[in-house]
Amino acid sequence: MKLKLVVAVMLFASIAGSVWGGVTGKITGVITDAQTNEPLVGVTVAVEGTNLGAITDQDGRYMILNVPAGTYTLKISSVGYASVEVANVEVTADLATYQDQALSSKATDIGKTIQVTAEAPLVVKDKTNSINIVKQEEIQALPTRGFEQIVGIQNSVVRVSSTQVGRQRGTREATNSGELHIRGGRRSEVAYYVDGFSQQDPLTGLSTANIANNAIQEVTVIEGGFPAEYGHVTSGIVNTITRSGGPEYHGNVEALSDNITSDNYDNNWYSADLGGPIPGLQNAYFFGSIERRWLGDREPSAIGKDVFPQFDGKQPNNWSSTWSYQGKLTFDLTPTIKLMLNGNGSKDEWRQYLNTYRNNQDHIPYYKDKNIGLNAKWTQTINERTFYNLSVSFFQTERFRGDGLFRENLAAYSQPGGNPRLDSLALFWVPGHVFDDYLKRKSSYIGAKGDLNIQANEYHTLKLGFDFQRHTLRSYQHLFPARISLDANGNPILYDTTGSTITVDGGFTDVNRYGYDLLGNESDEAQDFRNQPKNPINIAGYIQDRFEWRGMIVNAGLRLDIFDYKTLRVKDPTNPFNPFGSQDGTPDASILQEKDLESSKTFTRLSPRLGIAFPVSDRTQLHLNYGKFFQRPDLERLYVGWTY
Repeated sequence: MKLKLVVAVMLFASIAGSVWGGVTGKITGVITDAQTNEPLVGVTVAVEGTNLGAITDQDGRYMILNVPAGTYTLKISSVGYASVEVANVEVTADLATYQDQALSSKATDIGKTIQVTAEAPLVVKDKTNSINIVKQEEIQALPTRGFEQIVGIQNSVVRVSSTQVGRQRGTREATNSGELHIRGGRRSEVAYYVDGFSQQDPLTGLSTANIANNAIQEVTVIEGGFPAEYGHVTSGIVNTITRSGGPEYHGNVEALSDNITSDNYDNNWYSADLGGPIPGLQNAYFFGSIERRWLGDREPSAIGKDVFPQFDGKQPNNWSSTWSYQGKLTFDLTPTIKLMLNGNGSKDEWRQYLNTYRNNQDHIPYYKDKNIGLNAKWTQTINERTFYNLSVSFFQTERFRGDGLFRENLAAYSQPGGNPRLDSLALFWVPGHVFDDYLKRKSSYIGAKGDLNIQANEYHTLKLGFDFQRHTLRSYQHLFPARISLDANGNPILYDTTGSTITVDGGFTDVNRYGYDLLGNESDEAQDFRNQPKNPINIAGYIQDRFEWRGMIVNAGLRLDIFDYKTLRVKDPTNPFNPFGSQDGTPDASILQEKDLESSKTFTRLSPRLGIAFPVSDRTQLHLNYGKFFQRPDLERLYVGWTY
């Protein structure tokens, strides 16, 4: 009876650990007698510095669930045997760490504590797909900053710099950190997660989130064979797990600069982090980090000597200014309940040097990206083999792109002399030419997520879950802001594509907008026929079973996705307008009216997933995967302003 009580307490402690799909793993193994090689029953296995642990069963097997990703020391003890401490046990999100151990019963060893260092296996047998994992120790040793650069040097990944993106697209939708292409896919085919929840713009598929190196616990890159809990992705998944506080205080201050010499790029990084127990509270921990980054040249190149010396050294007007921050609070409310509050954000301002603006550098394009992500997660144990997680989250990303001198002052784009006409064959813009593109965009979502985890037996681990997101999407793009004129009071006058002023009855403009009025101010009203913010809804549910038997691992699952785009579509694309025009009171037969439209369809998709891993030897493993993978298109391709 006493042993059963201890087992229950230890299992409750392990299950109540920090849990989230994609942020925790498990430790499992078999404890045996070193002299007889027989399995030992009732051995205590505890994770040092946490309340996690387990008791071995009649087969000598133990299993510690929901261990946050990181490096730990295991303490193994039993009456009549020498205690063992196994250091450097690494736990990876979504994977199991196998740690077997033999205990000595020799009289000379009893009462002693034997120190052992765990060795990482050559092949991680727990993987049923292609995964790259970069731990905190590796991150600190790499000459890279930010998860994009960390991921960019992994196999199967190509990082396209922002300079290259600008050349390819004429400055459209570049990012300060570049783009990641996995397995030949493109930017919007990659899913980005921070601590298990999505952080990317559904309008474009871009992620402009910034996470400082000192805030990262590990980065996982999944390159194929995604399990059923992951959806809306066809190329790869990047999951960044941030650090948490612990029972001891730890902190770090770092400063990097090349300004100590006259031959520099004016690149500077300043960062600080601190974590530990929250004073005055029991079983409560915090971690926070902040980073300030100023780069005089975002894409520095090696300094040359003789060839084209005018291009050597720091690139002018190619700077970036970045702030990023991250914080996490963890509360062990009871042995079976844990609450985690997490947040991160960034502000990124930068300019993108273009050779066509070589003689007009004041007007080089200017970008501003802002991100904020918040989530709260509740974990509760139902019984010793069943637990659930519930979480709510909020994420918002904003972008502005425009002229480097006038920036967000839309009226200034058409000031006299601000946009001189040039020969269309000219290679360089003359001084005073305005960057003739003005974009504002804001995307946010409120989400809810839950999963139920059941350790059915030694072989089967079941997981059921759901995911819900409701988005609010706003976009404003003026393709020719220099066409805006001012009236006698200094107010902008807008013109349509024929050169006529916009009338009350409508008319097509150079402004593609929804969620903004004609002048770029946020608006929730449909001032010009259905140009209110867009509110698509995503709902998903999944079930998956992980089966382990004699070294073979099978991941089988099924996922259901429902997409409701909450917009209108043309009833008859072959004949979109009313053929009778003004005879029935329609102001203009070339303008869509409400009777020409109907509600958009709701799409449903079912995705089976199967992954199998066969161990061939301690150096070789065979993976087999089958699945249906799909994702919705970038939503900027689905939504358009009705007067555009």
